Amino acid sequence: MVRERDCDPLISPEKLSDFLLQSKKASSALKIAERCHAGKFRYSGESYIEHPKEVARIIYEEWGIHSEDLICSAFLHDVVEDAKITLDQITNLFGTNVSFIVDGVSQFEAQDITHDKPLDLDKEKEYKKQIDKETLRKIFSWHYVNETVGILKLADRLHNSRTLNSVPAEKRKPKAQETLNAYVPLAEALGMWMVKRELEDLSYEHIDSKEYRDMETSIKGDSRLNEQTMAYISSTIARLLNESLVDAKVSVRINSSYATIQKIRDAVLSGKPNFRISDINDLVNYRITVKSKLECYKVLGILNDFFGKKEKNMDFSRFDEFIADPPTNNYQALQMTINSVGGAVEIAVATEDMEDFNNWGVVSLIRKGEKKLDDYKLKLVFSEDGKVRYLPRNATVIDWLYTVNPQEAASIDSVVIDDKVKLLSYVIPNASLVTVVIPHEERIAPDPILLNYCLPQTKKIIERQMDELADSKLIDLGKKNLRKILQDRGILYLEDLVESGKLKGTTTSTLKNIYRLMGLDQSENEVISWLNDKGITKDKMNVSTIEVEGKDQPHILSALTFLIQSNILLIKHIKNGGSFKLRLLIERLNENEINDLYNKLKSDPRFVNILTC
Repeated sequence: MVRERDCDPLISPEKLSDFLLQSKKASSALKIAERCHAGKFRYSGESYIEHPKEVARIIYEEWGIHSEDLICSAFLHDVVEDAKITLDQITNLFGTNVSFIVDGVSQFEAQDITHDKPLDLDKEKEYKKQIDKETLRKIFSWHYVNETVGILKLADRLHNSRTLNSVPAEKRKPKAQETLNAYVPLAEALGMWMVKRELEDLSYEHIDSKEYRDMETSIKGDSRLNEQTMAYISSTIARLLNESLVDAKVSVRINSSYATIQKIRDAVLSGKPNFRISDINDLVNYRITVKSKLECYKVLGILNDFFGKKEKNMDFSRFDEFIADPPTNNYQALQMTINSVGGAVEIAVATEDMEDFNNWGVVSLIRKGEKKLDDYKLKLVFSEDGKVRYLPRNATVIDWLYTVNPQEAASIDSVVIDDKVKLLSYVIPNASLVTVVIPHEERIAPDPILLNYCLPQTKKIIERQMDELADSKLIDLGKKNLRKILQDRGILYLEDLVESGKLKGTTTSTLKNIYRLMGLDQSENEVISWLNDKGITKDKMNVSTIEVEGKDQPHILSALTFLIQSNILLIKHIKNGGSFKLRLLIERLNENEINDLYNKLKSDPRFVNILTC
């Protein structure tokens, strides 16, 4: 048996080839892999041994992990699958740690749809049987995904994704979709964001090549990527920091195509149909790394003085304090936005250690020699759509729901796990299949008691939702209180004046603040003064409002508009089950006209709860 040896990263050579000259154990693993894979070829035509060699190189040179056992495992990760050597033999030759990692990676192979080398027909059929979701669940039901196993499998998948063009065309899209469904979430769970971004782009290129190419073209054509613009901003930041004697590095990062596509898609789904690439402030991101946390705040002050006070092009509404209050993924940086030529760009400031963790997660901790990595031992949880998510061992149902969709999670009361209904505080067993029980109603926030039964990152989101719920209730109360005042002015809601164009220059944010003041029930005079200043009176606005309810039926809107002998400025038609509510803002009617309309509506059985003002 070759003795296990911990390699000191301070003295390890930079190149894997040089490391192999020092490590008899690793060079021995490579020789065995060469013998096991002799005569095997990849789809590209190259010898199969080039794959494990490249996986080992990625781990050692690109990711900077100089673990002798991990490099041995990289060389050997496919030898058991090829039935050339047993796990017991690997244990005898290289120790229990190497055999454990190889075994873990081999089990992952059960979910791979295609392989990176040709198989005969019988083996192809066998692999199709193995990829069944139930098979993978059984494999992982008795142990968690070890972080080292996850790292090796990601290196394996990264190389296969980089060489996906050599795989037969019919296998590329399934393989790419598999990467998005299973391996991108794994990279995210391990905090390996650099790997996550590369896997996303390499995969999506094969899933929707047109959308991917179109986005690449849009990004390349964005004026914020103009070389002159980037050179000016980078050198300006460097000059400011040099003049203030701050030792810093300035780099530029361009957001990936897939991440940009997802940002636009998420914005549209959240109610921003006109959201475009020009609205994304971190398409171009200027990264500043310094030595200490104190220097981060010093840099913030320097940039604020120049871009905020002198140039006046800093957008203070888009500032993020992620050092004192990091988000759920423990990302740390100070982020600010400036409006440059062509649009908004982001500037982020972090220490070197923060930035390394921001990009590499568990890999960063391993490089630093961290031994306590229990938070990165993960369980797998499957959803009905076949996607797998990786969660900490103590994660509950509510944690899983918030990784799937934070907005929908707030409305869900229970799920089905392996055919049994479970509450949200239930700790999900490893390799479970979870099905959501469709909720009866939508909610902004879940039951507050769940704050006691979730992970810290989930707790942050729920607390934010509870703040939103409290604010929503305050705004609703304000609308109710203000409605009595607005009725005398010919309207029921301020939004109707904004949407109809009668109240220009007033934002949604301003209206919410007015409602909040009324909700507090202490500022009625202040709000009335604001209404008068804006000219929101019946005489000046020259409007009237009609609101009716009833049982929903065909042509109900036409029936109502037929009775109105006035120019309609705005129509609000709300359907709820089998009922409706209609609100119309119209040009002002005199008192006799209002009364006449009210009587007509009252005599029509289709309309109830009639209100005119």
